[in-house]
Amino acid sequence: AHLQGRNQTADDAFNAALEIATEFTPLPVLYSSSGIRYAEHLRRTNRRDLAERANLANLRVCKAAGWRADEASCHIGLGDLDFDRGDADTAYAQYDDAVGISRDITRRDVLIQALLARGRWAVLTGHPEASREDLGSALDMALLGNYRLAEIDIRVALAQLHHASGDASLAWEEAGRAQQMSIEIGYHWGRVDAEKMLARLNGDL
Repeated sequence: AHLQGRNQTADDAFNAALEIATEFTPLPVLYSSSGIRYAEHLRRTNRRDLAERANLANLRVCKAAGWRADEASCHIGLGDLDFDRGDADTAYAQYDDAVGISRDITRRDVLIQALLARGRWAVLTGHPEASREDLGSALDMALLGNYRLAEIDIRVALAQLHHASGDASLAWEEAGRAQQMSIEIGYHWGRVDAEKMLARLNGDL
């Protein structure tokens, strides 16, 4: 429901999961992959304080349990929140930690997300070469593993990179492809991000 943009349905499902966790488990929080998805839903729906609390609680659980892949994902989520607040340096440290952890484990999907996050940071902070390297590696792995959602997010970031580098044609191509893929598979947030990028490119005409 979250990925499809059905926010109220997603809220209801996450709240039901939290009630189950509170009543029937020793930990009254959502943790591991469910906690990561919950925090992302909260961030996407502009509840950033709650998203930070969810990520920090999840990070404590994942560290204690030794779940390195989930720990890396929590760092990505916290980095996104830092970047939202304008704290680029702290965001970079979170993303770099996530990349470091991901390179030590065998979860390619997590490494893709970590490289995407660090590559997007590099675009938005004026480091095009670093961005090109991270996003290129992430895209190669996403295509190889058929990670469609990640591919869409990477293509939006590549559109940002091309726009920042003055190549409007490639920016249009990547954003348009991301939009079309999002429509085909019903990925609401990919469509939102792609259309925001296309509107930005339109405004430059």
